[in-house]
Amino acid sequence: MAVQGGHGAQASGCTAPLDWINHLKRAESDATGVGGMGHWWHQDIVEPGELPMLLALSAFVLTFAVTRRSRG
Repeated sequence: MAVQGGHGAQASGCTAPLDWINHLKRAESDATGVGGMGHWWHQDIVEPGELPMLLALSAFVLTFAVTRRSRG
């Protein structure tokens, strides 16, 4: 009986972890030629026009944190 994970999984013919890694390596490239996390960023943040809102929110949070900290 082989143990799940580690070398035992490879010896028993379990290729699921390797398939997952290969899937990440084969991730489709978007218009910028970036795969993986870059693909998600471009598809979910940049394309729908959410980047300006994200930057505005980030600026607000940073300004709030700096002003609250400086008032000591």
